[in-house]
Amino acid sequence: MTTAKKIKTTAAVFELPQKLGILQYVEYEPPRREWCTSDVCLYEGLLTAEGCKRGICVRYRVWVHSKDRRTWEAGERWRRRRDEEAGGCIKQQVADALWELSDRFDVGVWYRRVEEKVGMLRHEVHGNCDPVVNGVELDQPHCRTAEECVKQILEDYKREVERLNEPPPLPPPDPAKELLREWPELGHSAWSGLGSGRF
Repeated sequence: MTTAKKIKTTAAVFELPQKLGILQYVEYEPPRREWCTSDVCLYEGLLTAEGCKRGICVRYRVWVHSKDRRTWEAGERWRRRRDEEAGGCIKQQVADALWELSDRFDVGVWYRRVEEKVGMLRHEVHGNCDPVVNGVELDQPHCRTAEECVKQILEDYKREVERLNEPPPLPPPDPAKELLREWPELGHSAWSGLGSGRF
């Protein structure tokens, strides 16, 4: 039994890797006969795109299909809404905002695993991706355009830097010392009682 030789080609399916200059490769096998009609065949392959540029990292592994081997599309069950096609769990407009900010700031994305209790016995685990600016972790902004995201990220960054630069709060007062300050005789009588052997 012979296995079909896999063919590797480049594609332009997702926008973010294109902007970053990270190549998207599709590896596919020649289609089966039943996938072909008299004039067209359905090709299916695995798209991969991995790499980091200007502080933004992407990692794609997505099944794609094509009818002409030139235009590839993500399969319906893997397809996300366009505003979330960002190579992870950040939205496209947030990725675009980070791209714009990367000229002036050191930007990136941080990932955290979140576990939520759903009902009595069930827990759901999902990942959150949020922007990082100059090492400061921020929450992912709720914005509709890249311009809005840039503005909100800068506001959040400024607010967080100001918060980090504030002096730490004073430690809470010692309750025993506070009590003795209000009632000095408590300390005096207790210590004098101990010293005299009476208690």
